Amino acid sequence: MANKQKLRPLHPSALSLPFLFLLSSLYIGWIFLGSVNFLYPQWYSLLHIEAHIQEYAPQNIHGKGNFAHTATAEHFRLFQQIVHGIHGRSDLATITYHAPDGRKLGTLLSADEVTHLQDVAHIVTLLTRVGATCLILTLLLALLLWHRRSRLLHPLRATALLGITALCISLGVYILGPVRVFYQLHDWFFPPDNPWFFYYQESLMTTLMKAPDIFGAIAVSWLLLSVFIAATAYSGLWYMLGRR
Repeated sequence: MANKQKLRPLHPSALSLPFLFLLSSLYIGWIFLGSVNFLYPQWYSLLHIEAHIQEYAPQNIHGKGNFAHTATAEHFRLFQQIVHGIHGRSDLATITYHAPDGRKLGTLLSADEVTHLQDVAHIVTLLTRVGATCLILTLLLALLLWHRRSRLLHPLRATALLGITALCISLGVYILGPVRVFYQLHDWFFPPDNPWFFYYQESLMTTLMKAPDIFGAIAVSWLLLSVFIAATAYSGLWYMLGRR
């Protein structure tokens, strides 16, 4: 009780701490999801991607209809290779797809798709740096508030604040339309001369991913995971500092 009496009133900077935790958690959540292939095997089943591939791969206008002969395990591997590519861990232009017997069937990505994914890689690199910076700022602010004996928001209030923020973002996307938001973000962040929209019939990449459906699923899971990480980490800090 004596320690609580020595705590200073809630400092305005303490209100920003939950949001910094959320930004840092988006960074951590991205790293975690990347390590598990962004849950592609799970979305593969839930979004019926195998049936999608069987429908559109034979329609490929670039003579890659033989992609329909690839197996599920190969689809998982190819998606992982793309994930590695946008994180700078593999050469996107050299990704090839194979038949179940291991025979090479063709090159997965066209030149335009490689260019697009390289643009994605640049954005991922930038946002990764921003996320790492937010994580450092979060730790520094937490240490500062601890040193000043500042009072923190109760975890339930902080979680409610983050939940309301996530809900507002989700409602905004729903009202504007997920596809419209998806296209607008591409217009804002990608070079205007570089193609980023590909029909299923011309792109094995979009066929493999069932874009944009999978991006919506990944975005929702990423946001929910980040809110959970932020709320858990913030609550841990609150209890660790004896703010019960």
